[in-house]
Amino acid sequence: TCDVKVRTVHRYEQGEVIEKIEINGRGGTRVTPVFDYIEDHQLPCDNFVGLTDLEIFDFPNTPDFPVLWVSTDIGSDTAPWGEVAILKMGE
Repeated sequence: TCDVKVRTVHRYEQGEVIEKIEINGRGGTRVTPVFDYIEDHQLPCDNFVGLTDLEIFDFPNTPDFPVLWVSTDIGSDTAPWGEVAILKMGE
């Protein structure tokens, strides 16, 4: 999880069911620390999926892997790079 810095790291394997994600921190969103973490730790990354409201103010350079932003805010549906999907929340 990340707000202005990387708070926790969760790794999942293909086919693994994600039942619960514990969120630490809240507030402003910076994504540069996430992509720096991936690079600094030389993590193999085939794809990146970010669950966000897309209120992001520091998009780094485009990474070398596909990115999907899943927006929780129906009013935020664009990003400078990557694909965007809208998550419709239940009422």
